[in-house]
Amino acid sequence: MLDAVTDGPIEAFWEESNPAERRLFLDEALGRSKGAVTFEFDVFAVTLDFDRSIATVDDVLEPGSSETVGLQVFLSRAASFGDDPKLGDGLTAMQRRPARFAVDHTGRVEAADPATGS
Repeated sequence: MLDAVTDGPIEAFWEESNPAERRLFLDEALGRSKGAVTFEFDVFAVTLDFDRSIATVDDVLEPGSSETVGLQVFLSRAASFGDDPKLGDGLTAMQRRPARFAVDHTGRVEAADPATGS
């Protein structure tokens, strides 16, 4: 059921979340439209999959306990808390932690240029 949030790991995550964590998701959504990114918190791992338009929350203390909803449902819930946008930095995970190495067309690996990530 991708259009509703139930009493599973997702609701448990929202109960434990704080404004800074919720802003991470909203900033990520503003800065990307492809790929997937996973955020790891104390007892939850949250994956935003932009290619499949889903969000998955895993309870790391209960292996096999995960819940998936539509990405827009998840992001709408994150926005519903009304957290101050100034809490976020407006960056995506890749912008916060740019690539340290780059591979050219020949397969050669070099240190990446921090300014361009390549």
